[in-house]
Amino acid sequence: MKKLFKSINVNDMNRDDFLIAYILSEVSDNQYKNQDFINIEIDGYPKEKIDYHIFLLKDAGFVTVAENKEKREMPVLLTWKGQEYFSSLHKGFFKWIEDLFS
Repeated sequence: MKKLFKSINVNDMNRDDFLIAYILSEVSDNQYKNQDFINIEIDGYPKEKIDYHIFLLKDAGFVTVAENKEKREMPVLLTWKGQEYFSSLHKGFFKWIEDLFS
């Protein structure tokens, strides 16, 4: 595994679906704003947990990444697969809202 895992116990890492959705949303909102990568920082989440989730998204083929100055991989673009998954999250959310009020 990549060196980002040296400082954390990967066995303690669980996938956080909220964090996955948040990262995908940030990438979707910022991917064409003339920047090399999207720097993801979220209050309450350590860098290691964010890095792990970016790794999961990259491994799943949902995002492309580039290294920042700290040598952390940050997302750049949603892939076709990532756009499809993000779209399915939106559809599921709106269906949940619709069901909630019906």
